[in-house]
Amino acid sequence: MEANTAYIAGLLNSIVQLPIHMVFPAAGMQISQACRDASVLDRKNIEQSILGLDHCQIGEVIAKLWNFPEAILCVLRYYAEPLKVEACNCTLAPVVYVAARISFGIEQRKSAHDIAIALDTSIAQRLNIHDTEAFAASIESYHQFVQEARDYLS
Repeated sequence: MEANTAYIAGLLNSIVQLPIHMVFPAAGMQISQACRDASVLDRKNIEQSILGLDHCQIGEVIAKLWNFPEAILCVLRYYAEPLKVEACNCTLAPVVYVAARISFGIEQRKSAHDIAIALDTSIAQRLNIHDTEAFAASIESYHQFVQEARDYLS
């Protein structure tokens, strides 16, 4: 069940950025430009400064309207700040945070090593990621998968 919850929350966390661009297209463009090299938390803060709300809040509201379980609402609420005190009972928030960081790094064509060493050490420790090189090797397999998908689609 936990893997399914993490998977759904991971998909939703990306999808819920779309309403910002649909409802506030000019602000969405401004946010996208400001967030080119931003972390998930930086993006959340930039959205807050421009719109007064962020994609984490939007995601939680949408998921609640769609009657998703509390576990998914919790991940959407806290994945950008998974070590926040309020998030301590949300065990999947750090997992989705790391997945988002990996995805973002691959999208920016960063090396697996650069993605791995950029991971917040507190979050790595919470997830028992102690070997940066082994973690980078795992990320590299995702790089290969993404490249195969690009090749297939082109």
